[in-house]
Amino acid sequence: MIYVFIQCRLRSSRLPNKALVKFYNETIIERIIRIAKKTKFKKKIFLLSGSKHKNFKLIKFAKKFKIKIFFGNETNVFERYNNAIKHFKIDNKDFIMRLTADNYLIQPNILNKLSEYKKDYEYISFNPLSHYSGELFSVKSFNKKIKKKKLSRLAKQHVTWDFRRQKNIKRKKLSSSLFGINHLHKITLDTDKDYKYLKKIEKNHNFRKLDCLKDLRLITNKK
Repeated sequence: MIYVFIQCRLRSSRLPNKALVKFYNETIIERIIRIAKKTKFKKKIFLLSGSKHKNFKLIKFAKKFKIKIFFGNETNVFERYNNAIKHFKIDNKDFIMRLTADNYLIQPNILNKLSEYKKDYEYISFNPLSHYSGELFSVKSFNKKIKKKKLSRLAKQHVTWDFRRQKNIKRKKLSSSLFGINHLHKITLDTDKDYKYLKKIEKNHNFRKLDCLKDLRLITNKK
């Protein structure tokens, strides 16, 4: 089983409430949930947020899409994941797929590709990380190889930071040109500048559909 954790909080210092920004008349968080639901592998989907007091607006989206929501540590994301795994009693044989709510052009077909490698690897991702994908990691590896070691400072914020660097983790690195997309080209929603770019591509490109590999090939490979 793959447990899809959609990581989202509303009190971003650079662009507050960015998950509630609308893209083609739909909030970013709604789009990400629909992307997760569109994947073909066996899964359970969860919203993973920080303080309930600061992020209570997300409850209505969890109810709308009939998924569960977990509120945890506002700033220590690693602890948030760890507590969610314990709370939902996720087994060591299962996997966590980490999605972030600011990457609104994540592609369902790329997530499907990640899932294909879970039998042979403990951590599957791009290097550097792609804004059109998530990451997939083994719960067993999280519990027995990551948690038991001293966490790096960045792991508390980025969760999989130590997965990417520990030599005892069996990792699958996906091609930076998978499906003809230039995964080194970054499109995300983190600043006012990113927001202006979102509105620009909304106007000039056909990204209304969740599956938009063709348009991503065009925009990410444009010289």
